[in-house]
Amino acid sequence: MNLTISADDADLTLALEGWSPPPSCETLYVDAPNVRKCVNLFLQSPVNCRVAFRFPDQPINMAGLFSLCGDLQHQPVIEGNPTATSLAAAFKVNRQCRYSMHWLAPITSGCRDYRQMFWGAINYSGNGVQDFDFSNVTSPLGMRNFFGGGSAMRTQYYDLLIQEWYDLLEQDRLPLPMSPVDMGHSVYSPYVADMRLALIESGWDIQDGGEVPIT
Repeated sequence: MNLTISADDADLTLALEGWSPPPSCETLYVDAPNVRKCVNLFLQSPVNCRVAFRFPDQPINMAGLFSLCGDLQHQPVIEGNPTATSLAAAFKVNRQCRYSMHWLAPITSGCRDYRQMFWGAINYSGNGVQDFDFSNVTSPLGMRNFFGGGSAMRTQYYDLLIQEWYDLLEQDRLPLPMSPVDMGHSVYSPYVADMRLALIESGWDIQDGGEVPIT
């Protein structure tokens, strides 16, 4: 069964807080043609189905979009071309976050806040975050607790993320300073050790699980 929720409001903050779709729902469509703010839209919801957002092509605050949705195992979909102005706590404590984040990367070009985005996302796959745009973070605390709370990225993707940050540093587009940049238990390979050190020396207080041993 597919279910559609329609709303003409510009502000959908907490609109579906704690709400559970019917067990038979396979795809939930959120049709919101005028939305500008959907902070904590599904806060603490036991939602565990495919969620497809029909959003307008405009800036939208998506902070806490699926915050504390510990059961969500399906990759969401965004139909349209919005710009996420904030993704703070968007997948906080999503313990089954095993799906790709490549779908989210195209809408991050204007994102200003990534705090606690994946804090506590224990089973996180890590793929796709290296394609996010971090050049517009406005606060020196904008990457605080990005991971952490027992979460980690796979080394292959964490390496790519460090390279992405380093490329921004080389292009003079990396927001400085940034503290702390918490990457939880993520470990990096020796290949990117010098890049990571350059980032730290530039003002990014990166905290992670250290360098993976050479075998």
